[in-house]
Amino acid sequence: MSYPEERPIVLANLNSTGTGRPWSLSDKVRQNVESRQQTPDIQGPKHPLRTAFIDLTPNLLDINSPTEIPETQILTNHFDYDITATTLWEYRITGFSGTRKDKIKHVFHKAIDQLSFLKLNTNSFATNYYNFIVSWVNLHELIDVAPIQHKGLDLDMWELQFSDGDQQVKLHIKLHQTLEMGDVRGYTDSEARSDKVNFDYVSRCMNMIISKSFNTTKVHQQSANKFFDKNARAQLKFTNLNLAWGNIILNFSLATSAFFRPVRVNEFLADTSTFPDEGKCVEALRNLQVFVLTERKQIVGEHHSKLNAEEARVKRVTALGPNVEILTFHKKIRGADGRFEKNPNGTFRKEATSTSVVQYLKDTFEGLDPKPGQPAMNVGMTNDPGGKHAPIKLVPTMLTLPCKVLTCHKPQFIRPHFRTGILGAVVGNNAVSRWKVPVNAQFFETKPRAALKYRFVVEDGFRNDFLAKYQGEFRKQLISKCGLDPRQIQELDPAHFDNLKTSEKTKARIGESKKLEANLVVFLVKKASIPFYANVRDMADRAHGIHSLCLVEKYNLLTNKDARKSRLWPEYIINVVMKVRLKLDGTTQSVQTVHDYLQANRIMVLGADVVHAGPGAFHGTSSIASIVGSVDFSAGKCLGSMRLQKVHEKDRETITTVEEMVRERLEAWANERKNDDPTANELPRSIIYYRDGVGSGQYDTIKTIEVSAIRRAYIRLAKEKGLSEDVNIHAVVVVKRHHTRLHALQASEGDPYGNGNTKPGTFVDRLASVT
Repeated sequence: MSYPEERPIVLANLNSTGTGRPWSLSDKVRQNVESRQQTPDIQGPKHPLRTAFIDLTPNLLDINSPTEIPETQILTNHFDYDITATTLWEYRITGFSGTRKDKIKHVFHKAIDQLSFLKLNTNSFATNYYNFIVSWVNLHELIDVAPIQHKGLDLDMWELQFSDGDQQVKLHIKLHQTLEMGDVRGYTDSEARSDKVNFDYVSRCMNMIISKSFNTTKVHQQSANKFFDKNARAQLKFTNLNLAWGNIILNFSLATSAFFRPVRVNEFLADTSTFPDEGKCVEALRNLQVFVLTERKQIVGEHHSKLNAEEARVKRVTALGPNVEILTFHKKIRGADGRFEKNPNGTFRKEATSTSVVQYLKDTFEGLDPKPGQPAMNVGMTNDPGGKHAPIKLVPTMLTLPCKVLTCHKPQFIRPHFRTGILGAVVGNNAVSRWKVPVNAQFFETKPRAALKYRFVVEDGFRNDFLAKYQGEFRKQLISKCGLDPRQIQELDPAHFDNLKTSEKTKARIGESKKLEANLVVFLVKKASIPFYANVRDMADRAHGIHSLCLVEKYNLLTNKDARKSRLWPEYIINVVMKVRLKLDGTTQSVQTVHDYLQANRIMVLGADVVHAGPGAFHGTSSIASIVGSVDFSAGKCLGSMRLQKVHEKDRETITTVEEMVRERLEAWANERKNDDPTANELPRSIIYYRDGVGSGQYDTIKTIEVSAIRRAYIRLAKEKGLSEDVNIHAVVVVKRHHTRLHALQASEGDPYGNGNTKPGTFVDRLASVT
């Protein structure tokens, strides 16, 4: 892997090369859907079909502004794609030992090289080099052995043998499915005869075929649907497949993965500026691919050209061992024919005296002279597949889709001197992505305690003049934005600590603040530290029950002398006191249309997610499931419940404790109504359930398990309160990593701030929105 030569970019390269290829719903799809609406096979469908898209001609989403929204066009990173073959055959391969994919891939190449029906048809199939082959010719008709039989009947399975060194490997190849492309196109056209097409199978087959088209001199394939364009200055691309609305669509986008620049391993290990911690340096090296620069010598019995081929010199680091000069091993004995000799029991014969690794490397590689002090490295083979002759037809023009930019609702704040007054931020139909809290506004609602007593805890070396600026601006914005009376605010004398890594010092300062009856402690540190932050939250939230903030020195803001940027420092502190506002049981802003809708329909909003343990966690660490629920009609104040997921469960993404957590959220909503009206006995009439972190294959599970649990929690609590058990539940799965990108056709149509993204409120409900 290496970077291409840098090329100068001229302005012409940045200009658009076209206006895209317009997409529209075909008449064939529309007719198929409409003709099936009243037929028996579509009654009570699992996923109802739409015959039309949402009508946004009147602005139905804003009851206060029923004006027409003009329709425009937007570019999307989707392309028309098709397979020119009429039939695809997918085969499942089993019999490879071990679980390491790089080892299996190496043996897979040997199978292709030795089995004639594969070797003679390498241009007619694609594979993941692990357990599947997809071909556009009938491979099993070319197998020269009889199929396996069961009770006298032939199965669609064959047992084959080939050699891996001195060992014989048995593998089984089974015809997994036959895929008629006519059925796939019928599926995209909503034809009844194609309803049983399995999209997951189709996607897997087509993604393998796409990978077949890669030219490995220009592209490095990182995984099943990620590849690295070597001529694109280290940019990683992602492909994904959709079957929707009469089209087979290829989704193609830049990904965010990164590559190390090409350096020798010894330079990598010596780079203490990037990795001050030697252990983290070694950990970063593990599982990386490396390339052996030095060629092997001509040795009797070795395939010199094969061992020096590029694919044989790509290895993967599995571990680092002791320094190379102290390692020895017993070499295998070669016979006169150059092959390794074996003992009667099948083991290899080895020399009685040991050979040093350093000497072996000198004898094996041209001009290699290992230096003492360098660690030995365990590496394994990895091979890059070549790729051509894939039956692909791709229209290399981005599709354009109809879209509308919805009216942007105005975040509302309170006027400082007129508590009943409402002040809106300056946004409207021509919305932009940046807006600030208006200068003459306060946060929408703040419910302070009798007194806010807080204390700054400052790291040694933090400048006194910087501390004074933090203290002054912090107090100023507590009064200005949170609406606190100066008499409610009491700042304690600051404390100091000298070491971020010493948890005892942190614990002591928090304990002292608690004894002084502070309800907020603010740590000021020179540099960010995740372990320190985690320790502060643990000590403050769990051990002492006191609110905490961690702020990092903003040197550029504190030393800024440009009058045009003088607003940035107070804006930063306003963001900080937003967090304080949350801790003071308040709401930053409200949207009137949202508030009115939630209040009129008595709606509670729920949000749920599951967080899994990171790669460095202890084995068996539980995942954490949490649900938050609104208790006000601005949906700006949400209280939460949390549970540990069961470790032994295979499906750790589905939340199994939804019922008990939702009951807690319903009780909190009901209690808030009692705070407003002591005579109230009420539960929400409707619930909106936002669920994050699930894939399309889990939608039915969310519906049958989690949504059902929400309903059970409601019914049981309603019975206890003597209320109606009827409730409307609307579940929304929030999908982030969908790889869809939208681009304005003209720069003037995009967001004027920064990179020209589409404007906030851009609404697309066709093609690109299909998951």
